[in-house]
Amino acid sequence: MATLRPESDSLPPRVRVNAAPALQSGSALRWAAALVPVVAVVGLFVALRPPGVPVDGPGPAPAAVAPAAHLDRSERSQPRLVLYRKVGGLTEAVAGNSQARRGDLVQVGYVAAGLRHGVIVSIDGRRAATLHLPTFGQPATLEPLGEHLLPNTYELDDAPAFERFFFVAASQSVDAMVVLESARRLALDPDRARSEPLVLPVGCTQASLLLHKTAP
Repeated sequence: MATLRPESDSLPPRVRVNAAPALQSGSALRWAAALVPVVAVVGLFVALRPPGVPVDGPGPAPAAVAPAAHLDRSERSQPRLVLYRKVGGLTEAVAGNSQARRGDLVQVGYVAAGLRHGVIVSIDGRRAATLHLPTFGQPATLEPLGEHLLPNTYELDDAPAFERFFFVAASQSVDAMVVLESARRLALDPDRARSEPLVLPVGCTQASLLLHKTAP
């Protein structure tokens, strides 16, 4: 879960890129300003959590964010997730398989590469699944061009082992609840949850980032 903080405390501009490998896995997100009821899922011992709430306000403006240096041209043309972490007074881009810990402030974004519909979810070592985009009841539409950051930042809690974020994109409408249900089912098996893809309808593409959780 993510702890709420004042919206006025924005993340500083990104000034360096973390060379560490990509993040995939998920840790529970806590809300501090408004706790949202957890919905019990019958037969699945997994919590369905509502979308994240701001921890530290908006992050760096999309226009100020350069393409990830570790990606080649073909990778940059594909739908992908981006993740940023606040470290002291700096904001760094985080690549897949990076280390993370309780208290890290992260902000999630995406590059849709021309696609107009999509969903962002995460799963974690507690077998929980979280919907980040869209907000409940809103259409799952994307900005098709450029890099776009979600308006909220999240403080990682003490969920063990990993936090994995998924970005699902398509040219046609995507049902966010179908994606979230697939994430919940994958989260039930922590070994598979670290590496296997979501089971999705035909026409959807997906990208993920895994974070390996370490002790504080």
